[in-house]
Amino acid sequence: MLKENKNGFSLIEIIIVVAILSVLAATVVSGFIAFNKNSTLKNNSEEFVSVVKLAQNQAMSSENYSRYGIHIDKDSSPNKYVLFQGDTYNEEATTNQTYNLDNSMEFGDDGLNQVVFERLTGFPDQSGSVSLQIRNEPSKSKTIDITNSGETSSGPLVGGGNFDAERKKDYRHVRFSYTDYVDTGMNPDSIILVFDPNGPNETTKTIMIDFSNMIGEEFQYEGVTNVGLNDTEELRITTQGLSDENASMTIFNVYRDPRYNDKALDIYISGGCIIAGVPLPVLQYNDGGEVNIIRYSENGEPIISDCYYISDFVQI
Repeated sequence: MLKENKNGFSLIEIIIVVAILSVLAATVVSGFIAFNKNSTLKNNSEEFVSVVKLAQNQAMSSENYSRYGIHIDKDSSPNKYVLFQGDTYNEEATTNQTYNLDNSMEFGDDGLNQVVFERLTGFPDQSGSVSLQIRNEPSKSKTIDITNSGETSSGPLVGGGNFDAERKKDYRHVRFSYTDYVDTGMNPDSIILVFDPNGPNETTKTIMIDFSNMIGEEFQYEGVTNVGLNDTEELRITTQGLSDENASMTIFNVYRDPRYNDKALDIYISGGCIIAGVPLPVLQYNDGGEVNIIRYSENGEPIISDCYYISDFVQI
C-alpha cells in the first residue's frame, strides 16, 4: 500500500506542471517570434518608403540637375534596393546608395522592379506597387503603392496599423506656381531670404539672389548660410520655366532638408506681392522650420497665402 507523500509533490504532479510550463513557454516564444517578424516587416517597409520619398525629393529639387530612381533587386541575398542618380540604373555607378532588407524579409514576385522620378515635378515614370513580405510567408506582407502623381501609400499590415498615415512626413519641401513677371535681364529681380526674421540682430541674416543665376531656362540656387554662431541652414530653390514675355507662370520648388534646417525663414521675390506698400513673403517657415505660408482652418483645410501671385501650393 502506497503511503501519502506529505513532504512534496508526486511525480505525476511534477510532470503535469512541467508540461503546462512548456506549453506556456512555447506560446510566449511563438508570439514573440511573430511579433518580432511583424515589427521587422513594418520597419523595413517604413525605411523603403522613406528612401523612395528621398529619391523623389532629390529629383524635385533637381539635385545635380538629374532624375533619381529606385531599383529593386529581388534575386540578391538578402534582397536589396538601390537609390540611383540618372535616367537608368547602372550597378557600377559610384553614386548608388544600397539598402538591404532584413534576412527574414523579401520582396514579392509581382510589382515594380524600378521607378524613376522626373526632375522638378517628382512624377514617376510609371505607377504600380511593391510588396514586402516575411520570407516564405507571403500572406504576411505590406504593399506600397506609387501613384501617377508620385504619392506613396501603403495598405495595413496584417494585424493592424498603417505606417504611412502614422509616420512623420517632411512638409518643408514645397512647390507652388507664381504668376507675376520675373525679370532676368539687365536689372533682374531677386529672391530675398531672411533667416530668423524675428530673432536678435546678430542671428537675423538676409541674402539676395538675383535671377541672372540661370541654367538654360531654369533658375537654380543651392547654398549654406551661417545663422548665428553655431547654426547653418541649407536651402535649394529651383524653377520650372519663368514667367516672362514667353510664359505666364513660374513653378517654384523649395527644398529644406529637415536634418539641417530649423530656423524661421521668410522668402520674398522683389517687385511681387506688395499690399499697401508692404511686401509680402511668398513663403514662410516658422521657428521650428515648418512651412508657415498656409494656415489651417478648424477642419484642417489649408488656406493659401495672401500673396495674390501664388497658386497651386503643394506640400510634400
